[in-house]
Amino acid sequence: MAATIFLDFLRQRLGRDPRTIIRPHPPHEPIERFFKEWGETQLRKLATDPTLRAIARILDAYIPRGKELWERVSLDIRVAGARCEVDAPRGPKQPIAEERDIIPLVLEARAARPAGIHAVRGLWHCASILLMPDGQCRIAADWAREPVFRDGARPSADEIAADLARFPRSSRWMEPWMDKARR
Repeated sequence: MAATIFLDFLRQRLGRDPRTIIRPHPPHEPIERFFKEWGETQLRKLATDPTLRAIARILDAYIPRGKELWERVSLDIRVAGARCEVDAPRGPKQPIAEERDIIPLVLEARAARPAGIHAVRGLWHCASILLMPDGQCRIAADWAREPVFRDGARPSADEIAADLARFPRSSRWMEPWMDKARR
């Protein structure tokens, strides 16, 4: 009853049957296909990335082989300027034994990230190395989080300024904790 009244109201206001204006929703298949193909391309790219493969080789002992996909191991990364730390998977902040070997690769991966769609974000300062059961490695960046290093220190204004000079961020991606670098 209410739908009929509303339909009559619209018919009077529009001067024609509203069903001639309202079209059926287009199928989602094209967008679903795009994201499926894009996702597969990204996974192939990650699987063949030489830096990520090198990180996975060095951290092979941490890989949770034989586990389910969601049972990955996560290592915390903090970077500002030349300072970089990679922590053990569980417990308090403490370096992994392979930290010295892994830092150049982490910094290489970090410098490669602000390209393409990520260019406006600049460099990340916190991330996680994700070690997957299939032996692959990924780096999940967190562009918003301020790094707090093992000694409790936060990045200095000079460290942030150096990172922003190398890879500027758009104002949309500037975080309040980065303001100290602009003073």
